[in-house]
Amino acid sequence: ECTITNGVGTLYLNSDTATSEILLTSGALKYQVIENSITKVANGTVSSTGELPIYSNFDVTTELKQYTVSVWLDSSMMNDSNTEDILASSYIGNISMRVESGDIE
Repeated sequence: ECTITNGVGTLYLNSDTATSEILLTSGALKYQVIENSITKVANGTVSSTGELPIYSNFDVTTELKQYTVSVWLDSSMMNDSNTEDILASSYIGNISMRVESGDIE
């Protein structure tokens, strides 16, 4: 039985090594995190594979919250020399979350 009533959370974007290099080096792969469909709490650029913390040190309590993570290509980062490669690229990833207990006994 879990009795944790509060903690500190971190959301991660986990990008697979099969992700095309051009997406990571061009600056075109972006993300954002929205809380409760209203508040943008984080945004940035994906520039490497592996585990990327995209939203850190947020309170996790018994209050229900919804987080939406969006990942997209920023067309303003595309140009004559990289557009074809970016459009032919692939991205593989997933989202995970880690919570550390804030309860002190």
